[in-house]
Amino acid sequence: MRKSWPLLSVLLAILSAVAGGCAGHRPQRLAEPHRARLGTIAVAAAEAPPEWSLTYPVPTGPGAAAAGVGAGLGTGVVSGALCFVSFGGLPEACALTIWTPVMMISGGIEGGRKGVALAEFLDAANALALVAGESHVQEALRDEIVRLLLAGEDERSVAARIGQGPTAPGERRDYRPLAAEGVDTVVEVYVLDVRLARSTRAGTRPPYGVSPSFEDIINPTLDLRIRARLRVIRTSDGVELLTYTFGRSELGGDFVGWGRAGAERLRLSRSDAAQRLAREIVAALLGDSSVPPPPPVPGDAELDAPNPP
Repeated sequence: MRKSWPLLSVLLAILSAVAGGCAGHRPQRLAEPHRARLGTIAVAAAEAPPEWSLTYPVPTGPGAAAAGVGAGLGTGVVSGALCFVSFGGLPEACALTIWTPVMMISGGIEGGRKGVALAEFLDAANALALVAGESHVQEALRDEIVRLLLAGEDERSVAARIGQGPTAPGERRDYRPLAAEGVDTVVEVYVLDVRLARSTRAGTRPPYGVSPSFEDIINPTLDLRIRARLRVIRTSDGVELLTYTFGRSELGGDFVGWGRAGAERLRLSRSDAAQRLAREIVAALLGDSSVPPPPPVPGDAELDAPNPP
């Protein structure tokens, strides 16, 4: 019979420094009076690559073994503190404190077996670093927004503006000169960052033998997180009608899985996230009902088709 460790969901969150994101907030929408006067739209993208960051696993068996020992020790220390301040009112914390030597040994064994091989780690790290910093994600988001705006039922003039977006997150471009070219509204998009971060949705790991598993510290599951900022500017006077930062999170896998085959999984997931961000941005501009339906997923037609007689 395996022992459960419900308190570990709290303790490992502390040890892993997992930062939970805000969820459930409806994106801001462009006010209806401004929406009715969008006129001719120019869509501008940032002229700089997004910031990027990766959450790395612990490479090599010995390194991961040391991390496992440290995780076991850290869990025992935190448990001991909880047991002390509760005056023994948290029996599981007190039990984990006594179990600290076992957790250290078990964590070291688990780390030695689950640590990422150095060659795999370096290959994945190099591939991910090259792909995460690619700048064309800015143009991809811009072009998808243009496509969605033109695909709507309302006839409107929309064009992509090349070479006229900001070159840094803090830059505020002056788009008033575009009014002389017949542009009424500028939609500016900036992909701020692309990150592979520790997943908060991976669930609780099963125990490793008679101790809790420290795999989320040794080789965690990573999600892709992307943030993109929208600014809507009226060219006649330069007034900012709307600004909002959208975020997407794509479920993922471990570090090596993200970096395999030249980081192909990162490329595909980033493309999917950009398409979803574009749909959210167009919905903020025109309303949910004005966003065309997404293209069918390959295979859906076969699944929905009636069975042959």
